[in-house]
Formats: sequence, C-alpha cells, structure tokens
Amino acid sequence: MTTNIIADVIVGVGLIGILIIAGIYKSLATQRNLFKNGFAQIDLQLKRRNDLISNIVEAVKGYMKHEEGVLEEVTKARNVATTAAQAAADPTSTSATQPPRR
Repeated sequence: MTTNIIADVIVGVGLIGILIIAGIYKSLATQRNLFKNGFAQIDLQLKRRNDLISNIVEAVKGYMKHEEGVLEEVTKARNVATTAAQAAADPTSTSATQPPRR
C-alpha cells in the first residue's frame, strides 16, 4: 500500500513536470511567433513606404513638367505684352512692326 502511494506520488510529480515543460514550450513558441510577426510587420511597412516614396517622386515629376509648360507660356505672354506696350507707347518705333520673339 505504501508502495502504491509512493508510485502515485511519483507519477503525479512526473505529470506535473510534463505539464510545466509543455506550458513553457507553448509560451516560448508563442513568443517566437510574436517576434517573427513583429519583424514581418516592420518589413511590410518599409516596403509600403518605399512604394509611396516612388509614387510621390512620379507625382512631383508630373507636376514639374506642368509647371515648366506654364512658365514658358507666361514668359511668352509677358514678352507679347511688353512688345505691345512698347508699340503703344512709341508708334514710330520699328519694334511695333516686328513680330514678338519666341
């Protein structure tokens, strides 16, 4: 009878030890997965940022082309207006009969 009690205590301690080891393993596996997930999220954010930066660069290039065209048109219009103002101020000038420069 005492041997049965001793055997039961040994088996109980063994089962408790196995449960503790299984709990520790599960906790470590969960922590490993959280660690990998954290780095995967960082990698994803860096890829998104890289994509957004290239999109912004393309948008700025398009805007720069638009501004260049507008600047050329404003310069031409200013030259025409300046020539017309000079011609109106001095009708005997030879610049009144010449077309504006481009």
